[in-house]
Amino acid sequence: MQIILLIPILIGMILLGRLIGAWMFRINEIINLQKETNNILREIRFDLKEKKELENNLEEENSK
Repeated sequence: MQIILLIPILIGMILLGRLIGAWMFRINEIINLQKETNNILREIRFDLKEKKELENNLEEENSK
């Protein structure tokens, strides 16, 4: 009788564990995408800053 009650509980625990694992994987993927997006934005900001400095230098040379 006790074994009959334990089987659904064990199956439920296994399914719950798999569900939690899947959600942890998805959350980890989202975090990795956020890190990658931040790196791309950092590169874009650096490129824009570099472009602005080059334009300023060019304007200074043209004004001389």
